[in-house]
Formats: sequence, structure tokens, C-alpha cells
Amino acid sequence: PPQIKEEEEELCSNQEGEQFVLKQEADTFMLTPVYEEDEHYEHSEDQNLNLKSAETVEDSSVNMPVISSVVSESTVISVHNPTKVKPHCIIQTGKKSFTCDTCGKHFESNNYFQKHLRTHTDERPYSCSFCGKTFSHKPSLNIHLRIHRGEKEYPCNTCGKEFYDVSSLKRHIRTHTGEKPFSCLTCGRDFRVPQQLTVHMRRAHTGEKPYLCETCGKSFAISSELKVHVRRAHTGEKPFLCTTCGKCFISSSELRSHMRTHTGETPFTCTTCGRAFKFNSEFTVHVRTHTGERPFPCACGKAFKSSGELKIHMKRKHPDEKRTATSVDKDTLKFLH
Repeated sequence: PPQIKEEEEELCSNQEGEQFVLKQEADTFMLTPVYEEDEHYEHSEDQNLNLKSAETVEDSSVNMPVISSVVSESTVISVHNPTKVKPHCIIQTGKKSFTCDTCGKHFESNNYFQKHLRTHTDERPYSCSFCGKTFSHKPSLNIHLRIHRGEKEYPCNTCGKEFYDVSSLKRHIRTHTGEKPFSCLTCGRDFRVPQQLTVHMRRAHTGEKPYLCETCGKSFAISSELKVHVRRAHTGEKPFLCTTCGKCFISSSELRSHMRTHTGETPFTCTTCGRAFKFNSEFTVHVRTHTGERPFPCACGKAFKSSGELKIHMKRKHPDEKRTATSVDKDTLKFLH
């Protein structure tokens, strides 16, 4: 697909919405993520950000990769790097600097600065004429429109599944290859998509929660968690409709899980015994029957595979005690495949 250009700059991004802005730092360029969940951006087929092989620089909040580059005499700086950041990812140099009063991030372009502000205000000026869904950026709307038009131009050569854009296809292919090209520079853990790495950094290392609920003051690591919180705790909005039975849901992930009750799809398969499950939660508990893991402990010394088992145990053995079932295993963030 054609590359999407905004004014004098070009955006290097992936389908999930993590924008990697090439930022000039002396003779180097630092990849600075501008994170926004549930958004999509068009990009070149050649784009592939391999974070493992990049050099690193110390940052105030998180270690980010650095791409070394020789600055040419031209006002437009091209990035040539063996880590597969392609030369088409460019940025116009300039003397102006734009600072976000909310989070303190700096931008050399007013265009990027205005886009970044929408991550705080949730402004969505681009609307779908078919369903009314709104988007922060026009490229996100363009990809969304392919859903209505049925334009799935990118098939998987392994299983035949088709996708609306190259980024989704690349992410899907990693489910076959097991590739996890995004590595945490702090602990070495690898991830399949950059969103998982970003959230991991915030939850495991930095503790950053930049998304604040204006109603109750609770903060969240990712914007989608904030949106679900607002609907669940404050507005009661359920914007995701099942066209089969008419039931409504708070989030798209809840709707997807519900749809499996109609389709019978069982996408989670145990590699040990071959048993398949509709829901990841069921699959996770099942795997613990093989591994022996029991992350839900009771004060009496017993431990259980699931919070449900712990609750049943509490009712039967400790009916007079009030206890909230909690797990030491909280790595349950879900991403679409």
C-alpha cells in the first residue's frame, strides 16, 4: 500500500498504533514511542523495527533503542540502519520545539505534537461514514474502512487467513514462527508486538500509568484499560453489539470471546495434550494441570490453579473469613491474533 505522509514528515508505525518517531539527538536518532491503543496506521511493507539489535541510551523513564546515523548536508535526514529501519522513515529538521504540558514530551514538529495531544484529550476528529466509529488519525480511519469494504488483501501463506493490512499479517505470522523481535532491554524478556513491550515496561519496570480517569482519579498503564474502566465503573456504556443475539458488551475483547459461543471456535490449543479451548482463561488454567503451577494461595497453606477454585475453598473451609482472591501471576494482557 502507498506510504502515508503528513506534511513534510513520514510516520513509521505498525498496525496496532505504536508510533516510533525518529527524533534527532546530536548525531543519533532515538526511537520515541507515542502510544495509543486501538488505533491503526498505514505503513510500508518493508517496515520492520527490530529492537533487539539496536544500541541503547539511558532515558529518564525507560531504556529506548538508538539508531546511529551520519547526518547529511540536506535538510531532510534519511536513516540507514542494518536493524531494518528503512530509509523511507525520515524527519524534517527544524529549530522549533513543542513541549507537552501534560507529560513533558518534546516534539520538533507541530504536526506530531498535535497528534500527540490527542492521546491525552481523546480527540477523534475522523469519523467512519458507515458505522460512526471515530479515530484520532486519518490513516487509522483508512484501514478501518477496509473492514466495511471487505478488502482483505494480505493472506497468510501458512494457514490462508486474510488481513486488512501488512502489519496485521506480519503480527499473525509470528504466531506460526514463534518470533518475538521486541526485547526488553532491562530484563531481556521478548515480545511479539511492541505494545506488549511498552505495557511490560510500564508494569514491570517504570510503573508509569499515564492515563487518568477524570471521574475518580484512578490511573492506568494503557488507554484501552481506562476506556473499559470508565464504561464499567461510571457510564455503563456497552457499545459492542453481537449481531447474532443482540447482547451488548463493554469491550471488543468481551464481544470476541462471546462470539465464540456462537461460532464454536476454539483458538487456544494445549501443545501437551492437544485439547482446545474457546477462552484464554480456560486454557491458562488447563495448562497448570500439566505444569503444576498453583498461583492462588490460601492462608491455610493450600494453593489452587484458579481464583474460582480458591473461592470455592474459602466458602467450604473458611466461610467466616472474607478474602479477595488474588494471584501472583498478573501477566494476562490480551492482544489480538
